[in-house]
Amino acid sequence: MASVSSSRSSPIGKLPVDVFDSILSILNEEDRDTLKNCSSVTKQWHDRCVRIIFSSLDINNKNTNAFPAFQTWLSINVDAAAVVKTLRIWKLPVEIDVDQLASVLAPLAGLQNLTLQFIREPQSQIKSSSPLSIQGPRSRSLNTLELLLPSEANRSMLAALTVICLFDTINTVGMQGFSSLKPDLRSTEGLTKVHQLRLQYLPQACASEEMNMFSGIMTSAHLRSLYLECHSPSSWDGLRILSQTFVNLKFVDLDLVQLKNCVKDVDWTTLWKALSSCAQLQRLRINPPSLVDALVTAPSKLFQTSLTSGGCWEVLRELVIGPGYSPRAESLPNRIQRMLWDLPGIVRHDLRGPFPNLDTVTVEVPLSAPMQKRDENGRSNGLAAPTVVSSEQVKSAIVRALPSLQEEGLLRITVIGRT
Repeated sequence: MASVSSSRSSPIGKLPVDVFDSILSILNEEDRDTLKNCSSVTKQWHDRCVRIIFSSLDINNKNTNAFPAFQTWLSINVDAAAVVKTLRIWKLPVEIDVDQLASVLAPLAGLQNLTLQFIREPQSQIKSSSPLSIQGPRSRSLNTLELLLPSEANRSMLAALTVICLFDTINTVGMQGFSSLKPDLRSTEGLTKVHQLRLQYLPQACASEEMNMFSGIMTSAHLRSLYLECHSPSSWDGLRILSQTFVNLKFVDLDLVQLKNCVKDVDWTTLWKALSSCAQLQRLRINPPSLVDALVTAPSKLFQTSLTSGGCWEVLRELVIGPGYSPRAESLPNRIQRMLWDLPGIVRHDLRGPFPNLDTVTVEVPLSAPMQKRDENGRSNGLAAPTVVSSEQVKSAIVRALPSLQEEGLLRITVIGRT
């Protein structure tokens, strides 16, 4: 990995000496010897050095003049620009100069992965009022785009959408942070094609207008995979609005672990109706919330609701139940009840009803789960040394809870890392 700054030159092109020295300190012996002799070796070795160094670049924009310096550096080191695959730019102002960013990215013909971190700059001016104001062809494709957004900045969402619109096709877009921005997107023709969308932060203040904005920017004809971390009941509203556009989703992953103190307020019927609109859904994964007491004393009707919501997933092949979070003082029976929710109940009715083509039910089991020793009345001994429920114990309990799935060969239990 290399960082771009201004300094005197090193043996490789115009690479600053301080950067050159830092690279030497982290490379293995073979690569270090190659670089030390690169000023006198053949072009073949020089090309190898370039590929080693410039495959991944980091730019720190803290001095606000990194872009012009980087552009100058790229114009001199054309061979280096051609091999850059991963670029990370830190401390970008939310009010981004789109034209300048586009000119920086233009020479990077092999760029596959881009990460941008935005920070608040209240005094600066927005350079592009709308993503739709971007002119010119957008023929470039990108593998991954990660956008780190300050959720408190009222222009961060516009900055994110503007960057997305610089590309014609993006395989995976990841976003962290949301704002209350509500730009006017009246036309969705020719917007960026995104195949996978990861939304890792949806605060309660997230408004329906923002979800409508995503419905416009992420066209349903191309999006196939959605990952959503739910942090509040308002996340369901967002999912409901998103589902009106994302009818071609094939993979949905809902992480509910952070739904603390919200279990009783969640409208499961709304959730299932939203999911049932995804007519092409092939794989659904749900990771349960961590509020154990609410689930044990008043079990959620998550799966049983699917029987009465009118939903039917004709092409769903796999249903995955995530491990959630395992508290230290959780008994084995309570743990199984939390992990499986009311799935045993719907299995007793007819799992083939809402899922006619289901061929796999996967339950993810943590490698081990520490818990306190309990007395004969089931109460936890606070001072007792912790014991461990083995993965085999959990797997056996799951099989006993879902015997029909086991008999039909539908049940698969996957052991994952420690929670």
